[in-house]
Amino acid sequence: MIFHVFAKERGIRKGEFVADLFDAEICLTQVVADILQHLLRDPLVGGLARVLLADSSHQQSCDKRTDAFADYQNKLLEYRQSIGQ
Repeated sequence: MIFHVFAKERGIRKGEFVADLFDAEICLTQVVADILQHLLRDPLVGGLARVLLADSSHQQSCDKRTDAFADYQNKLLEYRQSIGQ
């Protein structure tokens, strides 16, 4: 539906072929941007996007903590081996 509005604004009639692939790509990019803008205005979708972003950030933090703890354990083992324990 958004594409039809976009095409109408650009003067593209139904069934008309967009000859230039670059123009078609620009149109598609604009349509996707319009859809995303429309979706993000919806409070439910915007809230879901923030939750997913927060979850991703939390997961990255957990991964970094796990990596740091593994590095610590490896360094501790190296130290203990170097002093003969």
